[in-house]
Amino acid sequence: MFASVFLLIAFGLAEIYSVALGRGGADLLNFKKQILFIAVGFFLLFFFAFFDYHNLRGLSKYFYIFGVILLAGVLIFGQTIRGTRGWFSFAGFNFQPVEFIKIILIIFLAKYFSGASLKTKPIKHLLLSGAGLALLCLLVLAQPDFGSALILFFLWLAMIAVAGLPKKFFLAIGLIIAIIAGAGWAVYLKPYQKERVITFLNPSFNPLSQGYNIAQAIIAVGAGGITGRGLGFGSQSQLKFLPESQTDFIFAVVAEEL
Repeated sequence: MFASVFLLIAFGLAEIYSVALGRGGADLLNFKKQILFIAVGFFLLFFFAFFDYHNLRGLSKYFYIFGVILLAGVLIFGQTIRGTRGWFSFAGFNFQPVEFIKIILIIFLAKYFSGASLKTKPIKHLLLSGAGLALLCLLVLAQPDFGSALILFFLWLAMIAVAGLPKKFFLAIGLIIAIIAGAGWAVYLKPYQKERVITFLNPSFNPLSQGYNIAQAIIAVGAGGITGRGLGFGSQSQLKFLPESQTDFIFAVVAEEL
């Protein structure tokens, strides 16, 4: 397991460095940041390898309270990036509290469901666990970050499935989701969010505007062929046709170059 993680890290660093080649020396900052994250990651790997996870049981409520404070704090003191007030910024680093909230929610729900039976009182436990989820989701939606709120919801859905919720309840939840999705499309979703959904369902939709990103990614994947153009020689990534090539579209970079 350690060897596979190490190989993935080396592979990722090579691709991030490749993207930096096409962006000049200033963008080596991303490469250097990644090395720092790797060092922290290895420390955490060994720390948690020797940590008894059962100790998290008694800390789950404190983690949850800390998570709520983080999400509330970012709405007041956070930095707005691309229309979302969901980032803390210090010493040149930005981080999203919602990434920690995903782990906190899992720990919180694991503790809750370890002492609750979804087969005897399913509605009660659905409502209580759902209330814990709802508070976090509302704070995330206030940023607004619809995508992360959706991830939190599906984490809850996965946890109640593992906890043994009877199948008939999933039919009811599915019906509620369909109703909320329809109402959300009509009332809540902003035009750019609707365009993302439409582009997902129809990748060729308006390739010069809303569909530009995915169109460039498809070109990059196709241009790489079977063997790739070589590390640092992907025209789509090196000439900056691909947006966010070191993060969101790193798969297209890998496909084009390797």
